[in-house]
Amino acid sequence: MKDMIETFLVVLIVGGLFSSASWYYSRHLAQRAWWWRALLCILFAAVITPACFQLSGQLALYPAVAVLALIFEGKNLSFCLSYGALPILVAAGLMLAIWSVWTRRRYDHVV
Repeated sequence: MKDMIETFLVVLIVGGLFSSASWYYSRHLAQRAWWWRALLCILFAAVITPACFQLSGQLALYPAVAVLALIFEGKNLSFCLSYGALPILVAAGLMLAIWSVWTRRRYDHVV
């Protein structure tokens, strides 16, 4: 359990700093173009999305990006994609939809 918490905190801290810096420098571009929003949403989702699965009979909770990175170690491709890429894409899609609706409503009155 301690390993999972440490791994998740490291990903949150490092990824959070990187995500914050990238959002700060590209926030004006993200308000105008949906693909900038999509890129930032994928980056944010990679940092915050957990992957939950059974490991040796116990529940394991790791960052989805850490599970996705197991592909480079030659682990099971379907496991890495379903517990790594799929949660990231679902979270990024949800964030993108909410952010796009919010941006559209905010600037809808501007011609």
